[in-house]
Amino acid sequence: MKKILIAVLLLSNTVFAQTKDNSANQFKYRFGVKIAPNVAWLKSDDKLLTNDKATVNFSYGLTFDYRLSKSKTFMFTTGFDVTNINSKSTINKGLSFTNPKYDTSSTKDLTSNSTKYSNKLKYLEIPLLFSGRTKEIGYMTYFFQAGFTPSFLLNQKAYITPDNSKIAIDGKVLLNSDLKEDYVTKQDDIAMFRMGYILGAGAEYNLQGTTSLIGSIRFNNGLFNIMKDPNKEFLPVKNSYISLNIGIVF
Repeated sequence: MKKILIAVLLLSNTVFAQTKDNSANQFKYRFGVKIAPNVAWLKSDDKLLTNDKATVNFSYGLTFDYRLSKSKTFMFTTGFDVTNINSKSTINKGLSFTNPKYDTSSTKDLTSNSTKYSNKLKYLEIPLLFSGRTKEIGYMTYFFQAGFTPSFLLNQKAYITPDNSKIAIDGKVLLNSDLKEDYVTKQDDIAMFRMGYILGAGAEYNLQGTTSLIGSIRFNNGLFNIMKDPNKEFLPVKNSYISLNIGIVF
């Protein structure tokens, strides 16, 4: 009798393990949600524009996974992310501004030789990623990712601190009455489209069936100039970030 009970228990464990493995990996597609704090910075070959420091930001979104092969090792991932990419920079070049508040009869030019910008950018990102995955090891599956993220600007604010405190741009920069040394711009000097490429790696922990916790680190590198610069005064400016992605898929 004892031998029969042991045999039944071993058989049950084997069946459970096989069922779990199959249910966790037999999905054709699945959905999920995620959050992703990131650290962002600017980069430019222009020596007159310097990145002051990296900034800590936040994003959130929805994910969609589609399995590409019966071997369960390749997957396509997409979704929608709302991502904040902030930056702090300084332009060490003479920039002309106007301030009709001091001269309403005519436009008076004022010059700032060192202007600080604090940009707050919000994008809608659509990741297009291909993943290579290991087979499940215990409850864990490991993966690497590569792909692109076309992004669209949702909102932009820029706090500008020129070295000339009397400067404000009519129709473009609004004087902040609480902080007279700061100025806030509307959305008119950042390009509406951003493209980046992604390299990442991570792991997922299976909870039950197709439900898993996922964590990954991604490097998102900007490919194109994010600034509107019709007069070609500066070399291209790009923004990049590293993010920690935490989510759950069903």
